[in-house]
Amino acid sequence: MDMFFLMALVIATITVIVTALLCRQRISRGRDVPWGVTIIGLVCATMINSALFIAPDVFNGSFWRGGKGAGPLVVLIYCFGFSGLVGLLPAICVVAYYRMRS
Repeated sequence: MDMFFLMALVIATITVIVTALLCRQRISRGRDVPWGVTIIGLVCATMINSALFIAPDVFNGSFWRGGKGAGPLVVLIYCFGFSGLVGLLPAICVVAYYRMRS
């Protein structure tokens, strides 16, 4: 299994779980589910994914000094961008499902 496919699968799964929990919380309080929950769920899932995939490297001094490989800003932008693009469609689908259901 390709590493990017595995990362995308984990990102999409975490995005679906976080967004569904946020939607269920809104419905349990008797409120409608706005489209903004998509962005909130996506940002939360991106932070969780970043903690899973790049957290060990962030606490290493050579990561910030620009040791081997790409610089820290490039790695962070890549991780946030990749997580955002992969998780956007599942988050939109979850919010659309809960909007139709409520």
